Amino acid sequence: MVAVVAFGIVGSACWSSGPDIAPTPLVRIAFFQDLSIGSHVDLVSPSFLAFDRAVHDGTAGMDLDVQVVQFDTGGDPGTASTFARQVVLDPTFVLAVLAPFWKEPPEVGKTLAKGGVPTFSLSPESASIWASGPDGGLVAPEVSGAPEELWRRFVPDQGLQAARLAGIIEDAVPETSADSACLFAEDTVYARELRDAAEADLPVPVPTESPAAGDTDAAVEAVRAGCAMTLWIGSPEGADALTGALADAGVDPTIDLAADAMKTSCPSRDPTTPRWSTSSHARAGT
Repeated sequence: MVAVVAFGIVGSACWSSGPDIAPTPLVRIAFFQDLSIGSHVDLVSPSFLAFDRAVHDGTAGMDLDVQVVQFDTGGDPGTASTFARQVVLDPTFVLAVLAPFWKEPPEVGKTLAKGGVPTFSLSPESASIWASGPDGGLVAPEVSGAPEELWRRFVPDQGLQAARLAGIIEDAVPETSADSACLFAEDTVYARELRDAAEADLPVPVPTESPAAGDTDAAVEAVRAGCAMTLWIGSPEGADALTGALADAGVDPTIDLAADAMKTSCPSRDPTTPRWSTSSHARAGT
């Protein structure tokens, strides 16, 4: 699907050729990412490899020379803006993709849109830069005399995920509950922000317990005191560490709801085996 969308706009692409070889259109896709973040090998690299494979599989047999080019911003907005200008000025680039867990600087989105380069966001942290358009697209300024939808989100943004999590918690925890909803977050910026946003979206009467992100001892004590619902926001590795600590402390290691990088995971219901398995249980934000 990505390949079909991307290569419907290759009219402006350059052509590459070799001696005695018929010209082949060269098209490139810019993949913006930040490899300075922790665990980028697990959080960012798989998305690039999967996207690169999908593009090449989708264009197999076509008379195209396709390249997915990585741009590592290093977390620097200035570097990202420079890359955006390079992409706009190079006619071989027909699409820009934002990697997961990258907060796109507004200037990057505006530069790409004004330059007529479509953008696909795989990042819940990348804020929408234009007013919402039809079918969830974002309407860019007029390009070549006609408004074009050039910015597309492929995952729910952080605000939508927080609202969904808050709704699930509100439904599961009565306002008069003697126990709190226990919200545990991994000690990363993204996990902390999502946990805080979900808690802020809850009605005030819903009781919550939210220890400092990454504080396993405080999490164990909160569960020991009683949790009407247990929410984990973070990675599978962090969940394994938390459920292991809960099991070692002799309390139920079951986590009722997993979010962030664990949208398709849930804990084993066997309290003696604090392991995580693929499941459709509690697929928050999807």
